[in-house]
Order: sequence, then structure tokens, then C-alpha cells
Amino acid sequence: MSQTINLTKQLQQKLPNSLLGLLRKVGEEAVTMHYGLYVVGGVVRDLLLDYPILDIDLVVEGEAILLAKIIQTRHGGEVRAYSRFGTASWLLSKPIEGINHLDFATARTEVYEYPASLPDVESASIKEDIGRRDFTINALAISLNPTNFGDMIDFFHGHDDLEKGIIRVLHEHSFKDDPTRIFRAVRFESRFDFQIEPDTLGYLDNALEIISYLTSKRIWAELKRILNESMPDKALKRLGDLGIFTAIYPNLQMDDTLLNQCRMLRDGCEELHWSKIKPSNIHYVGLFTFPMGYEQMRELVLRLKLPNNVRRILQHVQAIKIIVPKLKMPQSDSQLYALLSPYNDSALFICWLAIEDTTVRQKLIHFSKNLRHVRPLINGTYLVENMGLSPSPIFSKILTMLRNARLDKKVSTLTDEHDCVVMFITNKAKGLYDESTNTY
Repeated sequence: MSQTINLTKQLQQKLPNSLLGLLRKVGEEAVTMHYGLYVVGGVVRDLLLDYPILDIDLVVEGEAILLAKIIQTRHGGEVRAYSRFGTASWLLSKPIEGINHLDFATARTEVYEYPASLPDVESASIKEDIGRRDFTINALAISLNPTNFGDMIDFFHGHDDLEKGIIRVLHEHSFKDDPTRIFRAVRFESRFDFQIEPDTLGYLDNALEIISYLTSKRIWAELKRILNESMPDKALKRLGDLGIFTAIYPNLQMDDTLLNQCRMLRDGCEELHWSKIKPSNIHYVGLFTFPMGYEQMRELVLRLKLPNNVRRILQHVQAIKIIVPKLKMPQSDSQLYALLSPYNDSALFICWLAIEDTTVRQKLIHFSKNLRHVRPLINGTYLVENMGLSPSPIFSKILTMLRNARLDKKVSTLTDEHDCVVMFITNKAKGLYDESTNTY
């Protein structure tokens, strides 16, 4: 470890006085128990990079759950303990500027029985705990012990790599032990505008085949974290360039067209109707699967075990693709409604992003903005109370007919609709009603 750097000043600048004071008290309590206590990982990295501190992780050279419970008796709040993992979360009685809990973990080592497996853990020293981390920039700690409060613990030159803008693993088997680190390497590289250093890049490439060992849940969790970044398109391009996408599923690829669509989604749309939509992972996955056929999309859905709401929207996107030739042709508003009304607005937006044909795009907007919510003034109650009709399946045909008439601007007032219903009933009685088009 290089010359000791003390980060107390940075802690004072970044953390509220009340939170910093609380950390000092926790450190003092740990010393009375002959424990070492450290702030670890991302919080140290973000402190040095002047990023927001969103949560605080503490590592205890001792019994983390016991320390958390003792702190809770002194300062209130609630402790949620996880004895299997030797961890505890202390929920503060009152949040401090967005921080509502502190996480305690017993310092531990991890042993992976086979690649991509969940590790077996054992109690260890702070050096051994830091040594199991993913990257050197996350293998940093700050002592909270009173005798050396604020001293940075850096066994693996993480501070140097932060200053150089480098993503480096701690050992050559890191990605094979835990292939989710492949996704995190790309995510951190893109977030901080760093570079994965050459040796680490080589280890990553050698571990790509291990991605297939990961469960669907773990892959989808890492993809969602990337998609939730402020500039996910940069990471997505990297996933494509490094062959990570195809390692997940062979037909999942990133080309320039798809990348531009992702950028358009991220930056917001000039078209006012879509401009207020907040990009979500559903939209990105919809763009990924748009070039695929239905069966390929279905295979990816099964590979990632995507949630039902995502699956449903992807099915809608595939269905809209099929009717694109019809959307290119002239049609009335009621015909356009019949074509697009079965589909979710998110699916329409995805297709608007992915389809280049101007006519189709205009119709998607026109339907979503002007047609989807059109309803007749007359409803079932009116038909019973004002027209003396008895409830029956014909009500649905009447209301559909009225909606179509309103969409095509054949009616505009309640009187118009009333007359329309009278004509409908008369023509139906004479056998002049066309069931196929719901017109007469």
C-alpha cells in the first residue's frame, strides 16, 4: 500500500455533519468491541470522483450484525439482519439528506465452487475483504476507527487507477468467478468515461462464454442497471463491440441504426406527442428486438425470462410490424383505429422510433394523439333510458358504430348520434346492416 492519504476533509465536504458525526460514533463503538470499521467500495470511489453519495456500505472486522444491533439500541431506528450472509441494514430513525440506512457486512472472503456460481463466504480481514472486489477502483476503504479516522485503505492501487481513468480487475480469474462483472466493467467504463485496461479486456474476452452460465435473473438485472444509466447508449455500443450481446443471445446485436434509435430515445423526441415520455428499459428492449422475427424475440424473452409486462409489449411490437404495409395505404380514421387500438402506447412509441417510413410514423402519432380516446356521447345507459332498448349484445355493435361515425366525423352532436342509432336499428331490421364493417 502506498503513502497513506487521509480523506477526512473530503468526508466533511461531502457528508452532512450529522451523518459524519454518526459515523464517528459507530467507529467509536466498534473500537470498544475491538472491531475494525471501514467505509468501503463505491462510496469511496464516488467521494474521490466528486459524485453524489447515495448510500453507505460499512465493513466490520468482527460481527456486523452484533455491532448494528448495539448501535440501534444507542441511536434508535430498526435493524434488519441477514444471518446467513453476516450482514445487517440499520434503518435510521430519521433520514439524513436522503440517506435512510447504513449497511453493515462482516469482512469476508469468497470462494467460487465453479464459474458463475454464488460464492461460499468466510470471515476475514479488511485486506481479504477488499481483495474479493470486482475492480481496483471499488477496492478502496476509509477507516472509521478513531485513531486513524479518514485514512484511505488502498492495497491494490485503486486510487492510481481512478486518477488514470482505468477499469482494472484484481486478478485474471475475476470475470470467470463472476461474469456479471463483465457488465459492470462496461457500465463503469461508460459512466465515468474510463477505459478498460488491456489485460482486463483480454480476461473479459476469454470469459465471454461463461455468460451462458449466468441465470436469466442475473443477466436481466445487469442489463437493467445499464439501461438506467444517464447515457446507456454508450454502454450498449460497447456491449455490442465486445461481443457481449451475442454472448447473451446470438441474434441480439447492436448496429449503427439501432444505436441511433437508442440515442434518439435517450435525448428525447422532437415530436411533441412523444417528447414527455421517460425512456425505460421496456423501450430499449423493444428497440433491440424490433429487427428480430417473432420466434427470435420469443427466444430472447425466454432466455432473459422477461416480466410479463415487457413480454406483452414486445408481442405488440411484433404485431404492429406485420400491419406496416396496411399502415402505408390510405384509410379512414375508423379503419386506422381498428388497426392500432389493440396495441399498447409503449409499443406504438417503440415502432415510431424504429420505423423510418414517414407516413407510418405520422399515423402512429395521429392514432395515439387524436384517435385512441375517442368515445361516443351515447352509452349503454342512454340506450336503455332514452331509447327504450333492452340490454343485449347489439349494444356493443351500436357503440362501435357510433365511435366509428365520430372518428370519421359523420356525427358531432348527441342529436347526430341519436339519429344514427335510429337509422342503425331501422336498417338492421331491413337487413341493410353490414356486419363486416359495422356500417350500414
